[in-house]
Amino acid sequence: MADYEDESFDYNGTDYSEYYHYSSVDFDDGLCDSSSVRDFGQVFLPVTYSLMFLVGIIGNGLVVCVIAKNRKECTMADMCLFNLALSDILFVLTLPFWAHYAAVSHWTFGDFMCRVVTVMFTLGFYGSVFSIMIITMHHYVSIVCTPMTKKISPRRTGVILMGFVWFPSFCASLPTIVLTRVQNNTCAPDFPGGTVWKQFMYLEQIILGLILPLALMIFSYSQVIPVVLRTWPSKRRRAVKIVLLVVTVYFIFWVPYNIVIFLRYLQTLGYFYECDEMANIDLAMQWTETITFIHCCLNPLIYTWVSQKFSRQVLRIMKKWFSICFSYGKCPQISREPSERRSSVHSNSSAVSSPMLL
Repeated sequence: MADYEDESFDYNGTDYSEYYHYSSVDFDDGLCDSSSVRDFGQVFLPVTYSLMFLVGIIGNGLVVCVIAKNRKECTMADMCLFNLALSDILFVLTLPFWAHYAAVSHWTFGDFMCRVVTVMFTLGFYGSVFSIMIITMHHYVSIVCTPMTKKISPRRTGVILMGFVWFPSFCASLPTIVLTRVQNNTCAPDFPGGTVWKQFMYLEQIILGLILPLALMIFSYSQVIPVVLRTWPSKRRRAVKIVLLVVTVYFIFWVPYNIVIFLRYLQTLGYFYECDEMANIDLAMQWTETITFIHCCLNPLIYTWVSQKFSRQVLRIMKKWFSICFSYGKCPQISREPSERRSSVHSNSSAVSSPMLL
């Protein structure tokens, strides 16, 4: 979604798709050929997005089903993970549209679907960000601020947490939602007033998507980890390790993308105008964006890898869904262990741990 005219650097587009729509850039009386970047994206992105859609929708769908099936035993930690899975589902549901967009290099679904897909994309992105932040804050309050948690109802707090995830996500998404429309067969924000809105949206994504959650995580877990190691038994530590792994993986996969977003921001200030620099940033955007999108598929794999209980819950659901496939006796009976029948005990450790992930 790029539009370069009169030898000036002016592109109307968002970071996730602006490299799909131009084959050349007129700059400094020369012609910057970007067709190689576009051609690479037309092959690479549709395949990877399609695979990520299948893995992400199945994996996160199973997470939602497991937590919903055990909703009577849900803790606040489960509510946080539930919100994270919902955010990832919203995110991956947009991937088939972006895959087609990359393949044909123009938007074919109309203005209404352009806005709908953009809403889902931005809500999914910021929903994941705020879910990670809420998980981090919840750990800090539950473990470090012990007296505060004894008077808190986990069920009621879980509902409040959902509000703290989705309301800020909607507010952060508003600029993109309001400005996005179809123009010249492209689905992109139509920025008024030069580059001010572009700069604002880039900075918003960098601050909310990386700087703020990273600072919060460093502060919170520098306080949480010593307390857990000093006072918690090893079995309870596993739940914290799972969430720490989820948070760490989030930043590993999102940091490169946010670095490229920062380079995009610098472009609006007049840097990186050379043809090679612009092409390299476009190519880096494709790679880092793909790495970032992979993240929405990873959390269910993490739960399955480290949690035998979650694996059993998934197998139980799959057995129910595909009862015909399991009717030949090849799948062993999965019995419900006594530890899974536990009652909901709202203590310091149970508020932080997850019945589905221990």
